[in-house]
Amino acid sequence: MIEFSPKDYLSGVLPTLIDCHAFVNEKLPVVIQFQLLDQDDVSYFLTIGKDGVAVGKGVSDQVDLTLGFFTAELLAFSKGELDGETAIREGRLRVYGDEKWLLHLARSVAE
Repeated sequence: MIEFSPKDYLSGVLPTLIDCHAFVNEKLPVVIQFQLLDQDDVSYFLTIGKDGVAVGKGVSDQVDLTLGFFTAELLAFSKGELDGETAIREGRLRVYGDEKWLLHLARSVAE
C-alpha cells in the first residue's frame, strides 16, 4: 500500500491536474493557498496563469483563495471523494476568500 504524501500531492500531483482553461475569461493569475490544519510544515500555494501552474512553498503574500484541509480531507479530495459542502459545514475544510475560485478549481481537476 502506498502512503499518501500531502507534500507530494500539493507540490507535484495537483499542479499537473489543473486545467488552466477552466479559468478562461477570468483575471489571471489566481493564487490558491493550501494549508494542512493538522501538519505545521505543509503550506503550498499554486499560481494559476494562462500559461500554466507554478508551485510555491510556504505562504503567499497575495492570495485569492485559501483552503485549509485536514490530511484526511485532502486525501479524499485527491480521490475525488470529498463532499465539500459537508466538510465546510463540519469545519473539516476551511475556505477563505473568493469561493468562485474553489468552483473553478474543482471543475478544473474533475475534467
